[in-house]
Amino acid sequence: MTREQQRQLKELNTQLSRTIKELCAQYKIKKKDGRLFYKKENMFYKAIISITTPSDDVWYCETEELIKPPYLDDILWKLLDMESNINEADSLRAVGAFALRGVRIYKNRIILKSRTIDELREILESYVKHFADSINDATIDDFINNIDVNSYHGVEMKSIYLIHEGCYREALDTVGNKRGCFNNKGIDINDAIREYCRNHII
Repeated sequence: MTREQQRQLKELNTQLSRTIKELCAQYKIKKKDGRLFYKKENMFYKAIISITTPSDDVWYCETEELIKPPYLDDILWKLLDMESNINEADSLRAVGAFALRGVRIYKNRIILKSRTIDELREILESYVKHFADSINDATIDDFINNIDVNSYHGVEMKSIYLIHEGCYREALDTVGNKRGCFNNKGIDINDAIREYCRNHII
């Protein structure tokens, strides 16, 4: 990447941050460390918008939207002996190292052809509006129908969802003998899930 391209990319990333902040205020969406998020009583919504440069010649502006019921993180934290996190700021569910990623419900990327601020703004306006629409429209059914155990945190999300539903044997089958993605003070999340389920199977 040439110095001019580096300068241009830095300028676009600065503008991305400014524009997203402005649009979040317009739609009453919160933002933390590059993540957009919104919490309802029964659903947590997150969007990640970024500029990617797979090559010097091709630059993209990308978005990804994810959802999860808040009780997933609540149960995760209880199992990991981190229950105090439940009372922390909602941003922890969006950016915390000990928070489930969520299920993807939308992904898009658009080539930055002219690499101008006006072009970027037009793309960002469409992305944030789409996220606002998803906040209004996406439901628990979208979460359930899109859980993929092969995705990042997929096993943990599905098994914890099954625990919430009281389906302990199914949760055990989902975890199997796999190691977990989270470990706090020697507590492996999948070990904690197995122990919890075995203690609740009648």
